[in-house]
Amino acid sequence: GVATYATSTLDPGKASLTAAYSGDSTYPTVNGTTMLTVNGLTATVTVTPGSSSVSAGASLSVKVAVTGTGATPTGTVTLLAGSYTSAAETLASGDYSLTIPAGSLTSGTDTITVNYSGDSNYSSATGTASVTVTALLTPTVTVTPGSTSVSVGASLSVKVAVTGSGATPTGTTTLKSGSYTSTAETLTSGSYTFTIPANSLSAGTDTLTVTYSGDSNYSSATGTSSVTVTAVPLTPTVTVTPAVNTLDSGSTLNVSAAVTGAGATPTGTVTLTGGGYTSAAGTLASGSYTFAIPANSLSAGAVTLTVTYSGDANYATGTGTASV
Repeated sequence: GVATYATSTLDPGKASLTAAYSGDSTYPTVNGTTMLTVNGLTATVTVTPGSSSVSAGASLSVKVAVTGTGATPTGTVTLLAGSYTSAAETLASGDYSLTIPAGSLTSGTDTITVNYSGDSNYSSATGTASVTVTALLTPTVTVTPGSTSVSVGASLSVKVAVTGSGATPTGTTTLKSGSYTSTAETLTSGSYTFTIPANSLSAGTDTLTVTYSGDSNYSSATGTSSVTVTAVPLTPTVTVTPAVNTLDSGSTLNVSAAVTGAGATPTGTVTLTGGGYTSAAGTLASGSYTFAIPANSLSAGAVTLTVTYSGDANYATGTGTASV
């Protein structure tokens, strides 16, 4: 006998078909089995980039549509392009939209490949599309200080202009000079004006370096300018702190010296004298130094300990005292 079977109810892959004979008065019941390869319907994967041309620094949206001659395809799609591979994303009504992150594609012609997983009706399939990726433009960063000469105790305005051969650059700029670093500031019409606070620059010739972040059209870049900073010495504060205020002449004594000021952290050396004792010069570390006065170095009675600060490029000399 011949039986007709609707294979549309079978999932793609290997199917086992079994014919069961009921038997009769002469023959017993018996089964016969064979394997059948079931091919799924052919799906069409259509890949549509949001634009046929994109900058290497820009993201790109991609719409994926999976269609077929039967039911609406279900399952997942995965996108590969340049250095980017998406997660497996579930179709909704046969569609899904993905976004390729900025910087994932290389200059030239890039192929976008979408792999469809298949489902109970459709075999897996692949679709592709091409997109032209243009290289990032090189911008020019111009740094213009409000003055080419400024005193240590004065603030300084610095204008930054970022220009290029295409659209007006966007993004952020950061200024650095000596120990000063600004926050990242957003360009307006390709420009920004920084103000470096007073006492932020060291005496001498300082280089102002501005770093531009780049955007979807332009690569990152830097620009520099120089400014002469003249020293108007700041007045330091020298704080002297003995470990104890009363001790026997036969005891050692630790004395902390801290030098602070309105600008950069003071550098240089400090020396301690008092009660017949004179120390060697000690080099400041983060504005501080601790002296260790040996036993039997101080005379008995009320002793005034004087710490003398050497000064540096930003600070004048100074002294501080304490009594034990």
